[in-house]
Parts: sequence; C-alpha cells; structure tokens
Amino acid sequence: MELFDIAVRVAELGLVVYENYDEQEIQIARPASLQGSLFRGWTEDQLSAIGTTLLTINAPSAKVTMRGKGRKAKYLVNISMSAAPGPGPEWFNEEFKDTQSVFEAIKECYFSDRIDSSNASLEIWFGR
Repeated sequence: MELFDIAVRVAELGLVVYENYDEQEIQIARPASLQGSLFRGWTEDQLSAIGTTLLTINAPSAKVTMRGKGRKAKYLVNISMSAAPGPGPEWFNEEFKDTQSVFEAIKECYFSDRIDSSNASLEIWFGR
C-alpha cells in the first residue's frame, strides 16, 4: 500500500484527502460535519484550504509525507498548525515504516485518543 492506498482508506472514514504526488504527500482534513476527537486549543470550526478546495474543518489538518520507496519507505504523519513566527502547535508527529500503521494512527488521532494533548508545544500555545 502506497500513498494512494492510504488516501483511499482515509477517505472511506469520511475525511477529506488531497493528494500531491509531486511532493510525495497527502493532506487530510476532517470536515466540520464529521465528529471525532477533541484537539486541545481548537475551539471552533475554521475555514481552510486543502488543495484547491475551501472546506470548513473542526480539527487541525494532517500531512502524510513519504520518504524513500519500496521496503525502505518511511511515512511521516504530522498534525500541526502553521504560525508566524513558528513553529505552531503540534498535536501529533510520528514516523512509520508501514502504511497500515499510518492508517491506524490517522484513524485513532481523528476518532479516538491518540493525540498528545499535553506536549510542550501545546503547553506553550494553550497552557495558560
């Protein structure tokens, strides 16, 4: 399973996926109409661009980046917000060697309790 396969499985969960194969990455957003995990500091729905589409979302977007090919491929999953000056708050950042683990991480972050709500990044942004 490569990025395309991850994208298909994630889309089946109801998440919105933008595929950017030139950059070897996919972006993932949870539309406001879909309920799931609460993200510390995320207090209201926001209008966001994913690819060329504007979408109202109720959670920060994720990016899955593939590095390498074949058996040596690694996948970085990052859920964060950009900020200037950066870095912004980060809820999840892990690297995986297989696509099943990537899918499970995304599913658990958006619909279960896998996000880290007490990391240093979130304390800086939302700890007060």
